[in-house]
Amino acid sequence: MAMSRVTGEIVRTVDADDLLTEGALGRDIEALETSGAGWCISPALDLMPDGSLLPGPRDPAEGWLDYEALMQGYRDDLFAVVATHLAARTELLHALGGWPALPAWETIGAVLRCAAVTPGWMLAQPGGLYRKHSDQTTARESYADTADFTALAALVEFQAVALKATGWQWDSTPLTPRDTGRHKITT
Repeated sequence: MAMSRVTGEIVRTVDADDLLTEGALGRDIEALETSGAGWCISPALDLMPDGSLLPGPRDPAEGWLDYEALMQGYRDDLFAVVATHLAARTELLHALGGWPALPAWETIGAVLRCAAVTPGWMLAQPGGLYRKHSDQTTARESYADTADFTALAALVEFQAVALKATGWQWDSTPLTPRDTGRHKITT
């Protein structure tokens, strides 16, 4: 429902307990503008309880992110990016229906859906600090009760595969303001 309140051209995700690095939003915008991509992701730094910072274990090098590589990493349980560092054009997310209605992994689902219809761009510089602590949702015992993770993993994959199979590709040509009847769409 948050997508109904979006007024900007770009949506940037971040977990409530994570932190953006200095200049992260500017780098996201610049990457989208210079690459022409519909979405991008920046590397993560793990912020450990002792204050130390560790690079993400699987962050790819700067460059294009394609569906096949991301999907293979997902299937191997080695997803290459921290999905909560997604920055995407609002129009793309609206076309995809926003985030999937899932009890967990909704950002991974959003990244795979984006990748299914258009390549993304991986930035070189970290865009956020992924806080590792005992109170984070995914560290709690109750997280295991959130969903049947086998079914959840299958659903995330099914949705991306089905979208890819349609052959639809996102066109990055910006929409122009127009009246759709009840609602005016602006970019």
